[in-house]
Amino acid sequence: MRTKILRSVAVAALAIHGAGAMAATTITLDFDTFGHFETLPAGYGGVAWSNFYTLNTDPGIYCQNSGYKNGTISAPNVVFNGGGGDGAISSIGGVPFKLSRGYFTAAWHEPLSLEIIGRRNGDVVYDTTFTLNTSLPSFLTLPGGLVDSVQFRTSGGSPPGTLCGGGSHFDVEAERGIRVDARVRPAP
Repeated sequence: MRTKILRSVAVAALAIHGAGAMAATTITLDFDTFGHFETLPAGYGGVAWSNFYTLNTDPGIYCQNSGYKNGTISAPNVVFNGGGGDGAISSIGGVPFKLSRGYFTAAWHEPLSLEIIGRRNGDVVYDTTFTLNTSLPSFLTLPGGLVDSVQFRTSGGSPPGTLCGGGSHFDVEAERGIRVDARVRPAP
């Protein structure tokens, strides 16, 4: 399936699966522990983040008339792709993971195309495009497959005329946004 049309979109379930003598563990990510416009650090949740930032959607902190606010399920923070540019999640130490589902919302432009490309060892495992809107978050199911990197690329759309900003940003809801099932080596 190459394209799905949805009212809006945001990232939600990320499962990391490893091999060998590793035990499964679930890591719940809490973006609310970060400040406003903070970079997600490499290693947070067991993966490396590229061009993802937190944004506080509370009144008085940031514009209330946006897909950021409309995409917030649990206040105050969402995560977004900086500058509307490509964002990526990558494995650390070569441990593959599975990105399976989530809540996504277009921040400013609609209909916004969000292309999600999963790769393993440089080979494309899946390449799926979804269409997002700014009105509210929608639950999105992604194709399966173990990957070592996922690229998020946005394009298209235009401001609906009622929002206080512009650009090809999307946001990921915090509390229900990402769950990591990680494989960790047992302590010696």
